[in-house]
Amino acid sequence: MAIPRSRSKFTPSNSESFGQSASRTLNSKKFLKTKSKKLKPMLQIGKLGLTPNTLKHIKTLVQKHKLIKIKLLRSFKDEQKESSPDKTAKELAQELADKVNARLIDNVGLTIALAKKNL
Repeated sequence: MAIPRSRSKFTPSNSESFGQSASRTLNSKKFLKTKSKKLKPMLQIGKLGLTPNTLKHIKTLVQKHKLIKIKLLRSFKDEQKESSPDKTAKELAQELADKVNARLIDNVGLTIALAKKNL
């Protein structure tokens, strides 16, 4: 005895067109986070820290690439611990994102992913 199969196929509702769902997907943090996992760090920040030139360079990278990955070296974290010992890596990452007017997407260890704010 055969089991009858349902002949209905998935069709998106009228309110959920492909354009709207695609824009929601592109803006979602989860989507950007999975894309950032495949990126290699474009910039390393070391013991000199966040100089005005470094911040300017990060701003231009974010504007140009929309999604970037930055590696903070241990020497950077050591220098930051001397000035403010109670800050965690996540707080440092959020502070960096605020300084360059970007969105913090991911923070794993000393690696940070930033995206353009209106993306």
